[in-house]
Amino acid sequence: MNGLPALSDLVVNPDMELARALYELVLVPAFPPDELESWDTLRSCLLADHNEPGNAFATVLLDATDSAPIAGTVSYWYPQSRTWLLGYLAVDSRYRRRGVAPCLIADTVSRWAASDETLLGVAEMENPCCFPDEAAKSRARMYIRVHGRVLATDFVQPRVDPDKDRVSGMLLVCLYAAPEALVGDQSATVRSGLTHAFIAEYFQVAEGSGQPTETAS
Repeated sequence: MNGLPALSDLVVNPDMELARALYELVLVPAFPPDELESWDTLRSCLLADHNEPGNAFATVLLDATDSAPIAGTVSYWYPQSRTWLLGYLAVDSRYRRRGVAPCLIADTVSRWAASDETLLGVAEMENPCCFPDEAAKSRARMYIRVHGRVLATDFVQPRVDPDKDRVSGMLLVCLYAAPEALVGDQSATVRSGLTHAFIAEYFQVAEGSGQPTETAS
């Protein structure tokens, strides 16, 4: 897949109708209920001010024929730890194994890296050891291809809505790290304090209180 000519940026073009179509047609089929926040929560994050913790931006890849969403990403900003979280990445089943997901990740990471504010860019991933299905294995292979590095094992996703449960058996994967986020000039190791700061901020924004259960690797 050469580039993303039909990529719509919902920051530049805040189209909530298109965002809802992405949610209903692409995200809902791709994520278990406890991993996916409600449409109302996502909409609030997309409309939030940039400096508000947990504010989000989304990109949507559109079908060239009917302009329907076929893939997309949602990233969330955590200003205290200066970290972006790739909360959702999904591709319609008809368009998988065409290189769409790596292209979307490359586009997202370039947006993160363009800001001097960004120290870290991470994603959550189901641990294939805990989710022994082909979808989890496929995502793991994809993150390996884009050079993702595991930051935390036994990671627990916080409640994305008050009526949902935490999700255990996750991995926290690093997709981008600014030089200031690394241990030493020649190291590829992210400072553990930064990882812990993000996790604490993530839980505070998501749940308002409560302590995460995770093991930093």
